Amino acid sequence: MSDQVSDRATPEPRYSSSDKKLLESGSFSDVIIKCENRTWNVHRAIICPRCPFFEKAFNGPFQESTTGELVLHDQVPGVVDEVIRYLYTGTASNKVDAHPLDLFKGADFFGVPSLAYIALKQIKSTLQEIAKKANYGHFIDVNNIMTPEEYEDFLLIVKAAFGSGSATYLPLRDPVLRFISLKKLTLANDEKFQGLLEELPILAVEMVKLLARPLTTFQDPKLCWHCKSRPVQAGRLWILELASRASVTYRKVGVCAECEEHGNAEG
Repeated sequence: MSDQVSDRATPEPRYSSSDKKLLESGSFSDVIIKCENRTWNVHRAIICPRCPFFEKAFNGPFQESTTGELVLHDQVPGVVDEVIRYLYTGTASNKVDAHPLDLFKGADFFGVPSLAYIALKQIKSTLQEIAKKANYGHFIDVNNIMTPEEYEDFLLIVKAAFGSGSATYLPLRDPVLRFISLKKLTLANDEKFQGLLEELPILAVEMVKLLARPLTTFQDPKLCWHCKSRPVQAGRLWILELASRASVTYRKVGVCAECEEHGNAEG
């Protein structure tokens, strides 16, 4: 992407309702875009001024400029559809909420910074929501702070942020590091995240910086963290992360046999 994603990147006011109608009807289309089993009948005059990729494809020294047909390989039809619709309407659909990283990558590939910014905002929002839900969670298991699906999506975001050489992906690093800083002990004990640290040296350096911050020496609690009356069961101790948007503190907690038996060990 020629322009790095900016926190102030917004769509320009250059769209009209008639553009959307032209896309939906295909009337007066002069070029065709294909991706797997999907086909879009589109208009050079609309997509080329708004997308450097299509400008080069349909007006450059390539066969597509003569045939008027472009076949996209290694792209996802759903993402291509989102990009094309954005070029016609200037807005992103609600589908961006489900797969913002895919849309971010697509916007980068096609060279649409304002759409990449929309996806970036959703990625930040997703990480903030996960962190909010995980304000109280045991550091032993990553499953206590997010679902398996959320964790897989998070790992993909981390890999994109620290594994790409493109400057476009640099804005992803800040929200990722903010999240990691809140749950660094949890992530440091997870095998999948450890694998990413081995794969991504820049991420490993940032993780070392976070873990190098001084931690408090904890005394073993005497009473159950949940019921606060019965003694802690031997060996049932955790470090509890108490996270807010501003800071993270830690407590050593434990549960009694009764609370664990009745499913109260997670607080």
